Amino acid sequence: VLVFVFLGTVGVVFRISVFKALFPEVEAEGGIVYPDTGAKAAGYFIRKNISNGKKIFTDLEPMISHLYFNRQDIYTQFDLTLEQNLEYLNQIKDKIDVIVANAKDSPLYLDSIGNAIRFFKIAEIVDDNNQALINIYAKEKSTAVTVLETTKTNRLFDREFGKVDRIISKDM
Repeated sequence: VLVFVFLGTVGVVFRISVFKALFPEVEAEGGIVYPDTGAKAAGYFIRKNISNGKKIFTDLEPMISHLYFNRQDIYTQFDLTLEQNLEYLNQIKDKIDVIVANAKDSPLYLDSIGNAIRFFKIAEIVDDNNQALINIYAKEKSTAVTVLETTKTNRLFDREFGKVDRIISKDM
């Protein structure tokens, strides 16, 4: 406690932020806030609407997709460029049932597969400004595209799956 009092006093006397000098990665009260990628909302949709046996390709990082989707059959890789992801998707396209991809690149993923296998858009994850973040496609056509807004859907995810004992099932 005395150390923090001393550091605070030094900061006041010399008009410097001692804490910012010691911890530069924390940018203001509350830390760094990263933009919402839509991964949690996509995870909510996957958990509620895609049956467990379906195989999923995603361009989300493996740890993120496994945490939010809570599935074994996820095809994803660490730190691939778009070109590498397109190549990877073409290698596994016959095995997958669902594609979860960022909205900007998702048309490229569909184009790379060609017409041999048809995927239909079943969901779109949007931010608070209604900008598309993630598109979800499946081999089975849906009657309508579900649009999920991140802030509302993230709260639903937290309410239903946010507890430690529910975030990852024992089947994982």
